[in-house]
Amino acid sequence: MTVNNIGDPLQANVHRTDGAISWDDLRFPLTGQNLDSSATRYQRDLFNGGVSFDANSRFPNEAIVMTAQLPHKWREESTLKPHFHWLQQHATEIPNWMLAYKLFKKNTSSFALESDFSNFTQVAFNGHAFTFGTTVFTQITMFPDIDMTGYGFSDTIVFALFRDTTNASGLFAGADPSALVEIVQEFDIHFEIDSEGSTLEFTK
Repeated sequence: MTVNNIGDPLQANVHRTDGAISWDDLRFPLTGQNLDSSATRYQRDLFNGGVSFDANSRFPNEAIVMTAQLPHKWREESTLKPHFHWLQQHATEIPNWMLAYKLFKKNTSSFALESDFSNFTQVAFNGHAFTFGTTVFTQITMFPDIDMTGYGFSDTIVFALFRDTTNASGLFAGADPSALVEIVQEFDIHFEIDSEGSTLEFTK
């Protein structure tokens, strides 16, 4: 039996030896997430496969929170690229989409329990994958890359996705320019992989 470019076929979870890097997704369909909104400003949109964000939804009181554990096949310390898929309804009136996140390193006791998002990194969206095309357009919108220097697989990240209607965060030029209910289908993270897994349970 010959050896392929990721190692012994009987031990296919070892590192690649050809230097190639591939991409994968960590996916969070929003219909499966807890919707934290006392005024029901977030609602599941069953017919469009997503969650509707009302024009008066706001940071920091209404969050959609997701927790990611970095998988064993992730190329450790490589940059993460968070983004989301949504139904863009107009070319210029883009909602104040923002993200807050906090990293947790495994096997450490240096973290304090949080009671708000003040210790989270807070960022505004910084671009779109595609040029707006039609009245309702399936768009991918990006947040800034996340530097993962010093982190490895099984470390975790808590994400909170917001529509910051009033610009309470101060990250935007002003209040949210969209008066429409906006629909987001999925949040996900592009990440690089360098193996099919890890050779050991807790270390690569």
